[in-house]
Amino acid sequence: MPRLFIGIMLPPLLQPELLALLPDCGQIRPAPPGQLHLTLHFLGAVSDAVSSALQHSLNNVRSAPFTMVLTGAGVFPQDSGVRGVLWAGVQPSEPLQRLHAAVTAVVQNAGLPLEARPWSPHITLARYSGGPPEDLQGFLGRGERVQAEFDVAEFQLLQSRPGPTGSVYTPLAVFPLT
Repeated sequence: MPRLFIGIMLPPLLQPELLALLPDCGQIRPAPPGQLHLTLHFLGAVSDAVSSALQHSLNNVRSAPFTMVLTGAGVFPQDSGVRGVLWAGVQPSEPLQRLHAAVTAVVQNAGLPLEARPWSPHITLARYSGGPPEDLQGFLGRGERVQAEFDVAEFQLLQSRPGPTGSVYTPLAVFPLT
């Protein structure tokens, strides 16, 4: 069964600017170019029947287009800091929260489990392993200057496939915000 998630893809022109924040070291595995996104909900393995029903329900989500603001950067350490995620921050906003709530309702109505962790909107830029890279402070310093915004006019249902340089995301359906 395919692994799916619901997200907002970042504009292609903004992605190189964010990836340029990353330190150049062997412990860092940057997200593949063109794959930066905000995850609204990770769904995991989903059958074709559930995916089809989910697409139908997501067509009924009503939310106005809005501006997403990226600000700051940080690290989510995992496994006592041996592994972790480097991210760009997303400024909370009422329109983004409403969209997330509407998508949550669809996911719940489809009988799919929700993540146990609270939703923390962010853009994953890279993963590290083997301990925190020495250049982490430089990344955090450069991340303090992150200030970007873009208009969000759609969200997507995406399939995630593992690849040699990280997961590759393929849109299955696009849902315009109206």
